[in-house]
Amino acid sequence: MQVKIDAISKIDNENSYTYYFYQREFKIVLPIEYWSSKNDEDTYIRTLNALKVTIEKISIYLYFNNQFYSYIKIKTEDGRFYDINSSISNALNIKEILPEIPMYIEFDILNSQGIKVTKELLERSLLD
Repeated sequence: MQVKIDAISKIDNENSYTYYFYQREFKIVLPIEYWSSKNDEDTYIRTLNALKVTIEKISIYLYFNNQFYSYIKIKTEDGRFYDINSSISNALNIKEILPEIPMYIEFDILNSQGIKVTKELLERSLLD
C-alpha cells in the first residue's frame, strides 16, 4: 500500500542534502539523504516536455542496502502511463524543481525507516 508524503524541510549538508517528509495520517517523519546534480534533472524534464508527457507522481517503492529506489510515473498524450525507474537523487531533484508533483511511498518502507512522532517523543526532545 502506498501513502502520500509531503516535503516539510530540506537541509543543506556539506556534500549532500537531507529532505524531510511527513505522512500526516500515521504521523511519521522520513529523512532521506541524497546528493544533487541539477543539470541531469533539467535535461530529464526538458526531454519529457519535448515528448509531450506529464509527470504524474513520484513513488518510492523499495529500500534495500541503505538505498531508496523510486519510479517517476509519466502520462503520454494518448493517456497511457509508464513508470520510469529513477535514482532517489533524480526523483528528489525533480520534486524540488516541480514541487506540485505528488510523492508516495510504500507504507512498509515509511514504517521501517521513518520516525513515529508521538507526544512522548516531542516531550523528551523538547525538555531534555
